Amino acid sequence: MKKLILITILLLSYLGFAQFTVATSDGAPINDGDVFTFNTTNYPHNSIEFVVTNPTNQDMDVVIFVESITNTNGSGMEICFGLCYSGVSTHTSYPTDSPYHLAANSSSEPYGNHILNNATNGSLVLEYVLKFTQVDGNGNQIGTPVTITYRYDQTASVNDNTLNDVKVFPTIVKNKIINIDTNQDLSVSFVDIQGKTVKEIKATVGLNQVDVSALNTGNYFILLSNNEGKEYFKKIIIK
Repeated sequence: MKKLILITILLLSYLGFAQFTVATSDGAPINDGDVFTFNTTNYPHNSIEFVVTNPTNQDMDVVIFVESITNTNGSGMEICFGLCYSGVSTHTSYPTDSPYHLAANSSSEPYGNHILNNATNGSLVLEYVLKFTQVDGNGNQIGTPVTITYRYDQTASVNDNTLNDVKVFPTIVKNKIINIDTNQDLSVSFVDIQGKTVKEIKATVGLNQVDVSALNTGNYFILLSNNEGKEYFKKIIIK
């Protein structure tokens, strides 16, 4: 049941009504209303690395709008979206001079774009409400945004259900072979954008070379999980 729910979330992120999608650099979807809680200010454990994708046939401009800041003045927030800004203000869009331009059927750079907090304020919980939103030529917000909350709480017990010691490559598959490098045995599912599981395998410790020649060209999600319930997501394109 949990697996089906996660696949549904992935599909809603990819096929949803928003004109763009947001995901982590590993391909896990970032959805409207998500709350990211951190109990550290140490990089990279305090960072949300993200990718914004334009799946449409038209160019678009996207910004991150700071809706609110709680228990801090914003000086400890760092937003990198094309350009990097150390310190942010409410009711301000980033990048500040011009929005991030996404050509049709393209994504932002897979590395470097991130959101993180370096500030503390005693025992107080710090929150930043941030909105990914499309803008028109006059800078007006349009379309359906993706609003998230970045929360720093030094007393929080952050439950990490993510598999960390696994690599899936390449993300653009041209030779019909995808590699899964893992230090533990995993269950692996390939899911198409219609939500159908089209291939299931078991990955064992070490480097696994998986033949995907039977799959049609297109976009897929890979869901990897271990017997403790920890998971890893990756979006791939088969050419």
